[in-house]
Amino acid sequence: MAEFSTSLIVRGESVQSLYTQFRSGRLAVNRRYQRKLVWTEDEKKAFIDSLVQDMPVPLILVAEVVEDGQERLEVIDGLQRLNAVFSFMENEYGIINGYFDLNSLAETKQLLDEGALIQNSPVLDRSLCVDIAGYTLPVSAYRTSSNEKVDEVFRRINSNGRHLSRQEIRQAGCLSIYADTVRKISAAIRGDYSVSDMLDLKAMPAISISSSPERPGVFVDEIFWVRHRILDREQVRTSRDEEIVADLLVTMLSEPTPPYDSRVLDEFYGLTPSTESRADKIETAILRYSPEEVQSRFDDTIAAFNTVFDRGHVFSTHFFSAPRQRVPRYFEVVFLALDTILHKEGLSVLDYDAIRADLKDFGSKHIDIPGGGGRWTANSKKQNIDVVAGILRRNAIAGSVSTGPFETKNALVVERLLKASLVETSTLELKQGFSILSGTPSLSGDIVNEVARTSGAIANGGKGFEGYILVGIADKSADASRVTKLSGRDCPEIEGRYVTGIEIDVDQLGSIDDVLLWFTEKYKSCLVDSRLEAQVLRDMRVARIAERTVLILKVVDVGEPVAVSNSFYTRSGSQTLEVAAADVGRLFARFA
Repeated sequence: MAEFSTSLIVRGESVQSLYTQFRSGRLAVNRRYQRKLVWTEDEKKAFIDSLVQDMPVPLILVAEVVEDGQERLEVIDGLQRLNAVFSFMENEYGIINGYFDLNSLAETKQLLDEGALIQNSPVLDRSLCVDIAGYTLPVSAYRTSSNEKVDEVFRRINSNGRHLSRQEIRQAGCLSIYADTVRKISAAIRGDYSVSDMLDLKAMPAISISSSPERPGVFVDEIFWVRHRILDREQVRTSRDEEIVADLLVTMLSEPTPPYDSRVLDEFYGLTPSTESRADKIETAILRYSPEEVQSRFDDTIAAFNTVFDRGHVFSTHFFSAPRQRVPRYFEVVFLALDTILHKEGLSVLDYDAIRADLKDFGSKHIDIPGGGGRWTANSKKQNIDVVAGILRRNAIAGSVSTGPFETKNALVVERLLKASLVETSTLELKQGFSILSGTPSLSGDIVNEVARTSGAIANGGKGFEGYILVGIADKSADASRVTKLSGRDCPEIEGRYVTGIEIDVDQLGSIDDVLLWFTEKYKSCLVDSRLEAQVLRDMRVARIAERTVLILKVVDVGEPVAVSNSFYTRSGSQTLEVAAADVGRLFARFA
């Protein structure tokens, strides 16, 4: 108790002071426990009105953490409030009388002059804007060097939060591998995925749910759950999707099939005692395969589902002849039936079109899930999964017949990474291909050397660090135009990046396998640490996206700094830099 109390410093900070720290990148968010941005515009306006009325507001809690000698403030409680005031100051929305006057503060005026912000009208009285910027927010700074203690502080504050849904309370109150896997899978499906858990607060709007396609973030109507009419907007906002993922995981990994109700899910999260040790069992089940393998299996099944219900077929309208309640449970039945034949039985689908035809109105005719809310019995769940699996088996055989759905899974990975690249530059590197394009295309060992140095730099990010190099993606339109001119193939744009593919490389060597062999030999000659070399080549994957071939190179740390050609490298934003001799000690401190 004494350790917690003596390490807390309570102070008042003006809105302007916090905004300055926000713009300088000093405020950070840890997605390991933080919720997404969920406040509606009306909720944001209500908070700004409290500042205008000079009313007291809740305390903002931050943890003071140090990274590479730089102190940052990790927001533990108050994320929604900080986003509300900063987005108001940047004219993303106004209050009843108008918009914040960007000329009233030096920071916002500079952004206005640079064209980074646009002044909307009508403009609020400048004196009111100055008063808002001068409002003193109560801030409590918690000093600790332990991530575990920061996690525990957040859990204690939020596990009984009044404004959290039951599922959000589960996630906030549990720091298990199971909860972390649920969070990562859910973010990947929604489209607000990030490679790193720690993000600059400025990056949060770009990977949060947006109510308009014109605003930054993931447009809610395009989210998987809403697009297929499995959930509505508000249910996604309150993390109902994470509850579905949580139940899917325990059903995939548990024998016998568990029932579903709120109490049982609480037991899997370890929030209430369980005579069946459910929390321990799900942790053991995930560790038996590894969290990465579990997520890969989930991705495989989602990819298969997306192949059945492609863009032209909405699940809820295809599966039912008339609107139906309890749609999430029907979705679970189809998902778990696909998982059963693909992973538990090791079958491959022969004809996805035939499966789609077989499932037309199938939910209305052959699936019997009791109405109402509450408990879903294990027997009902298993019986309905078996019914759907039976119809799926008619178009599946033992063995491998096509890599189609798995290429689709890898394409989903590329799409997530491109979304993440909007806010994370140090963990992602893009290469248009392995060829020099200045004249006649020719494969370049120098480009592979760049890839090797970048892989070393990413691996040197610290313990638990992970990043990716995508070959076949360009971030410059000039590179895309050059590829189009040389190959005659367009380069589709996704998330502001250009899918060039590695087809120019393939044309020179004859096949994708030949390109992979060429890259492997060149990469091995770059004097990369043997542990990193083995990991990068082992985890190398090929994806087909927008009818182009993209190479995915995953990089993870090996537990200590690694050298490439006898030098150490690190990432600074999107740059790969050689570590000076004087800074090598600091690099090793990342792994202490």
